[in-house]
Amino acid sequence: MEARSLQFGTAARALTATARRLALPIVPTFRSPPRAAGVERSLQHHRAGGVTIAVRMAGRPWPAVLADMVDGVVRANELTAPEAGAVRAALWSALQLAGVVPGEPAVGAGAPVPGRALPGASAA
Repeated sequence: MEARSLQFGTAARALTATARRLALPIVPTFRSPPRAAGVERSLQHHRAGGVTIAVRMAGRPWPAVLADMVDGVVRANELTAPEAGAVRAALWSALQLAGVVPGEPAVGAGAPVPGRALPGASAA
């Protein structure tokens, strides 16, 4: 099993690539740990419009770290249902495909998210 910091980098790349593919308005960056003491996840908004999601890894189960990364993308983009659920599913599927979470890719992985056309997709 690779080091957790390498897994974090792999997860971050998978999530940012998926956010770009879904044409989300904000494609965040990731770091660990958060600068603020005593928090497990923080979002730092930048003047230029970007967001950095900082997640604490030390002393936490890996699935909790991944959940904070996924939820950070959803929060950074201020998504609500049903789009938030569809984006979460796409992000988890990307993590599975990247090999950082066990399991098979989610059913419908790569399927369009309601309200978002994927690049290269033809309109029906």
